Amino acid sequence: MKPLVTIQRIFNRPAGCSFSTSCRNYAELRAATDGLRQLENERRASLGYEPVEKVPGISLDAKYGKGSRKSLHADMTSDPRWMDIYMTVVRASDGEPVESYERLAGDIYLPDWNELTAVVREVNFDGNAVTGEFGTAHSYVSQLKRNGKMQDGLEPVSVYGAVMTLSAQTVMGQRSGMSYAGGHMTIPAGSLKVYDNLGRPSANMWWGIIDELGEELGFDAPRIEGLVGVFKDPTLRGFVFSVPTLITESEIIKIWKKSADMKEHERMFSVGVSEMPGYISQNADMREEIAPRVDPVRPLLPSGAAVLLTQLRRYSPKSFDGVIQSLDGLFATKEGYYVE
Repeated sequence: MKPLVTIQRIFNRPAGCSFSTSCRNYAELRAATDGLRQLENERRASLGYEPVEKVPGISLDAKYGKGSRKSLHADMTSDPRWMDIYMTVVRASDGEPVESYERLAGDIYLPDWNELTAVVREVNFDGNAVTGEFGTAHSYVSQLKRNGKMQDGLEPVSVYGAVMTLSAQTVMGQRSGMSYAGGHMTIPAGSLKVYDNLGRPSANMWWGIIDELGEELGFDAPRIEGLVGVFKDPTLRGFVFSVPTLITESEIIKIWKKSADMKEHERMFSVGVSEMPGYISQNADMREEIAPRVDPVRPLLPSGAAVLLTQLRRYSPKSFDGVIQSLDGLFATKEGYYVE
């Protein structure tokens, strides 16, 4: 059986990391991305919706009624400018499709996720250091990858925060909205954006995890211990950051309810190290592929399990070995994956 998720590295002491960022044609890609935002805001105005900067796509149905996102999708894709801009952003992105991009246009779902995101070009491990190069792809290409429409070799990058409460519980959430609703996931988690740095692309993982902590939890100026894990699955490469706190679960929930965008999660909970073996073994999705729908019986998403396994190996090595065996080969470790 081919493993679903491979844990490449777990670091007992946070690793040093250094990545450069490149792009096929950054000026063209950035201009087309800005053009998509302008087109979207024009079509939003015609429907009576506020600009994307004020109401993110994930909030449209809650703000304007069920079906609002689909209405925007239909309005945008019927505009003759959309196909031209779509073709520009996907051709300027890293990665090659399994068939022509013209045929794949219908697989882009709800084009309000309009970001430049990082993809892996090269990752190197040397002791307690991780180095490499990221490429740049539009989020449309990331969607195609998730739908199995891109050739092997394209690896979108996601960053994950292993946020721990005062009592060393790892914070979890049950997802809502349009993506894996009902699934259990560590918080935060998100695609690594490519930022504009004086006219050059920069996929800075520190900026990325800080942004995710603010967006999903409402954390301001969080203390990040550092990079503690790297894993890969068929759709992405994941980088796990340890985020210890000195506050309780109830205090984190108060901050989340007061400050964060709560549309991504319908509830929050936490799992302690002693509870992790049973929780992972009982709840990890055991299907042999990453399915688009959550298994209601085993709702722990594979990437969430990978983050928890990173935590478990750092704090309870014996328990980690037993859990890996209980997952029947769907999760694997590479030789030399653990770094003291």
